[in-house]
Amino acid sequence: MIGNLAEKPPGRQVPGVTKRNRRIGLRFLDYVSSRLDPGGETQAGLILRGMSYSISSSYSSSNALTSWYQMSKTSEDERIARYVKQNQKTIDSANASFESSVAKLKSTDELFEPKNYKLLNYILTAYGLESEIGNTGKLRKVAESDLTDTNSLANRMSDTRFQQLAQALNFKAGGLSSIQSESFISGTEARYEKASYEIDLGNKNTALRQAQYFKNNIGSISDIYSVLGDNTLRAVVTKVGNIPLETAVQSVETQAQVFGRQFDVSKAKDEKYVDRYIQRFLAAADAAANGDGSTNVAVQLMQAGTGSLDGDITQIQGIDLLI
Repeated sequence: MIGNLAEKPPGRQVPGVTKRNRRIGLRFLDYVSSRLDPGGETQAGLILRGMSYSISSSYSSSNALTSWYQMSKTSEDERIARYVKQNQKTIDSANASFESSVAKLKSTDELFEPKNYKLLNYILTAYGLESEIGNTGKLRKVAESDLTDTNSLANRMSDTRFQQLAQALNFKAGGLSSIQSESFISGTEARYEKASYEIDLGNKNTALRQAQYFKNNIGSISDIYSVLGDNTLRAVVTKVGNIPLETAVQSVETQAQVFGRQFDVSKAKDEKYVDRYIQRFLAAADAAANGDGSTNVAVQLMQAGTGSLDGDITQIQGIDLLI
C-alpha cells in the first residue's frame, strides 16, 4: 500500500497546500489512474510518469525513465520504421554501398582488408559489434569458426553476438557465396537499420540504448555467466545493484555470485520482472545523471530490493502536488 500523502513529512512545511487539498488532489489522481489503467495503476506509477507532480530533484521529460514510458506507447518495430523513414536517404545510401561492396568481393579474406573497412564496419554495426572493428584477426577466426565444434572461437566466446555473426557469415561451410547471398544481404540490412536506430537512441541517452538492448537480449541468456560476458547486460546489472567496478578483478566464480544476487536468471523471461528491472536501472541512471541519487523519487520508490513500484513513499522528500 502507498503511504498517506495527505500527511506532511515530519519537519516539512508545504505552503498553501492543506490536508484537504491534498486529499482532493489524490482523489483526482485516483480517477485519472483508473482511466489510464482499469486494473489500477498506483500513484507511485503516476509519479514515475511525471504526471500531476512537481519534484524538487531535476526530473524532467528528458530523463530516461520518463522517455522510456513514452517509448513504450509504441512497439520497437514502429519506432524503427519511423526512424528509417526520417533518415531514408542516409539509410538507403549505406545499404547501396553495402550491396555494391559485397558484390565486389573476390574472396572471404578481402572482407578484412583495409580497403573494405567501410564494408566490415557496416556488418559489425548490424550485429552490434562496431567496437571490434580494430580486431580483424579475431573477427577472421570468428567468421571461420565451425559452429558444430564447441571448441571453436565463436562458441567459446560468452558474448553471443559473435556466434550470431559467425552463423550469418558462415565462411566455414558456405565461403564467399554465403556473404553474397540474398538472405545474408537482406538480413544484414534489416539488422543495420535496427542498429542505426539504437545508436541514435544512445546518442540521445546512453541509458535508453542500454535498456532497449537489455530488454531485447536478457531473455536469451542461459546463466549468470552470459551476463558477465556481455558488456551491456553487465553494465545494467552493475548499475542496478550498485556493484563496485573492482569486482571485475575478482574470480569469475565470485563475480557470478555477486551478480547472481542482483539479477534472478530464472526470471529472465518474465516480462514483468524484466520491465521492473529496467525501470530500476533507468531510475539509477537518471539519479547519476542528475548528480543526486538521494532525492531522486524513482530511485527511492524502487529501493528495498524488490523492484516494486508500490513501496511506501511517506518518507520521500521533495514532492508537492500541483492542485
